[in-house]
Amino acid sequence: MAGDTTEIGSDGWSAGLGHVDGRLTITWLRYVGVDRLGPAGCPLIAPWFGRLDRHGYETLGRSVTLDERDPRLDHDAEGRPLHGLRTFESDWVIERSDAATITATTTALAGPAFPFPHELRVTVHLSRDGLTLTTVLKAGMQGPVPVGFGWHPYLVAGGDPVDRWTVDLPFVEQVVLDRLLPDGTTVAVDLVPTRMRSRDDCFVARPGAVAEVVGPSTTTTLTLVEGFGWAMVWSPNDAAFVCVEPMAGPLLALCDHSSGPVVPAGRRHSATFTLT
Repeated sequence: MAGDTTEIGSDGWSAGLGHVDGRLTITWLRYVGVDRLGPAGCPLIAPWFGRLDRHGYETLGRSVTLDERDPRLDHDAEGRPLHGLRTFESDWVIERSDAATITATTTALAGPAFPFPHELRVTVHLSRDGLTLTTVLKAGMQGPVPVGFGWHPYLVAGGDPVDRWTVDLPFVEQVVLDRLLPDGTTVAVDLVPTRMRSRDDCFVARPGAVAEVVGPSTTTTLTLVEGFGWAMVWSPNDAAFVCVEPMAGPLLALCDHSSGPVVPAGRRHSATFTLT
């Protein structure tokens, strides 16, 4: 995949796809020049989302030890592996089928740190309705693959002042976290639109769920179409963005007790969301 960002456009929408800081990333999304993503864009997080509780995991009958010195690993403030594995630009093959569509594929996420051969195929499409992003995990014929990928969009309400944004979340069930790891329980929630505030929460998501960041002149909408059963919502103190992060698998997806999806050998898991 080329180092330069590849641009697509349609009906007033424009977007770029590139490889930034070790991750395939939607580098920008704009409608008639107004940003819908912050400067960090929307990176792919794979093959797992969130933190692991240690440098290793057991899943699908395999015991895996992670090398703490692996340069593809990120770590949180407590030294726990965070947000899967980085990739290299050369790990991705990019195809541009028309002016409004890009597809990128990789098989490079499989290896000692994730010994489950598979292909990830990402298709980004623009139309008058905005951006549609579909991620397909195809398991190799060697065996099943746990599903844990997700996306990390930094949503903004155009050029409107942050203190005038309202965040409207569609979730009704929250995953209870202990030190940002799930404790195995959920609670019902009745969310109402709120002004921007600090948060780092996980929710169970359902197809058709719609999240909005609303400013006086711009509304950015994220819709979970299919295949994403969970979502993180993150906004640190004084942030000029809010992240509503679609997750195809749960936190701690790479654990034997996980209830996350598993793709049988040779089969696919497809997950789609839209941004408008």
